[in-house]
Amino acid sequence: MRPLLFAFCALLASSAVHAETPPAFVLKWGGFGSGDGQFAVNGPDGVAVGPAGDVYVCDYNGHRIQRFDAAGTFLGTWGTSGSGNGQFALPFAIAVEQSTGNVYVTDINLLRIQKFTKDGVFLLKWGSSGTDTSQFFFPKGIAVGPDGSVYVTDAAQNRVQKFDAKGHYLLQWGSQGAGDGQFNSCAGIAVGLAGNVYVADFSNGRVQRFDANGVFLSQWGVIGTGDGQLDGPEFMATDAAGNVYLDNEYNYRVQKFDSNGGFLSTWGSGGTGNGQFVLITGVAVGPQGYIYVGDNNRNDVQMFAPVTVDADTPTPPRFALSASVPNPITRDGGFAVDLPASAVVTASIYDASGRVERRLIDHERRAPGTQHLSWDGRDQSGARVGAGLYFLRVTGPGFEGVTKAVVAR
Repeated sequence: MRPLLFAFCALLASSAVHAETPPAFVLKWGGFGSGDGQFAVNGPDGVAVGPAGDVYVCDYNGHRIQRFDAAGTFLGTWGTSGSGNGQFALPFAIAVEQSTGNVYVTDINLLRIQKFTKDGVFLLKWGSSGTDTSQFFFPKGIAVGPDGSVYVTDAAQNRVQKFDAKGHYLLQWGSQGAGDGQFNSCAGIAVGLAGNVYVADFSNGRVQRFDANGVFLSQWGVIGTGDGQLDGPEFMATDAAGNVYLDNEYNYRVQKFDSNGGFLSTWGSGGTGNGQFVLITGVAVGPQGYIYVGDNNRNDVQMFAPVTVDADTPTPPRFALSASVPNPITRDGGFAVDLPASAVVTASIYDASGRVERRLIDHERRAPGTQHLSWDGRDQSGARVGAGLYFLRVTGPGFEGVTKAVVAR
């Protein structure tokens, strides 16, 4: 059983134009194995989210694609080891066309792209080994534009190829180098607002932005470990607002930038705890803003809550905790927690006997503002709790609050 989805967003007061509090860890799923929801050794190697919020993950050495709902509940899988239609040798990168839900997967051993329906029904394939058009040496990244165009990076050939939705070659750009439009191992790729294309230039430590036809527009980043600096940028994604999310392979973190490369936030450190990373191998953002990060050393996917910055929202004058809305809860209930200052917070759901049913926030720092938490009536394992009286307890340095929640079935 997996932890459930707790949708909570922080509405943060900030006078800085670009200041953002990093996203908050919500849950994780995965583990070593060949069962449903498990990944083979060095398994998760590409993450994408469909228009309904379903999460697709490449199980690299498991030779398959696994599909989950937004909270990590296993929905299905397809693929076996082989070179036939719908089979994989080493599925590496994955993208979803948002208008249709169709799924595209690169295979770095078979050097091809396969296209499937959202349920895994094979539709078509293209690609082979070579330097000609529609050929690849290392198809490392894939993205789909708003018009259905498919973009594929080739890290070994330092080029981007563009195809239509049927796999027909359209154009390409890129060469070896450090100049505008050149790459030194191009890796992740994402499409943002107005169809602009972002490419992670791994060894040059930068991101380059192009229009839909490969015309260079801008770039940002230098090699380093500071805010906005990049050390091994490899996997990337964009959200509905056009913001860009980018991993840094060599310093265990994800950074968020606006569409022009302005630094917004960063989170992560080396380790196996919640919110930590060992080897990031996939970044994706869902339609509700939830961020999913795959790690093929930890063999899991972590989910983080979106953060909204609202400069017009005043900082609450004191700590306060609201009762659940609605009350009683029949499916989902919400709570509001007012924090007058940044604090390390723990929030837990208890039953009437005092037993912890679910930890919503586990000793994590929260920014000043109103934190909105929701609970869908499930316990730590993901099972629905029984009808009855429950309590939300929120604690931090110098404050404590308890409020009731009645669950009706």
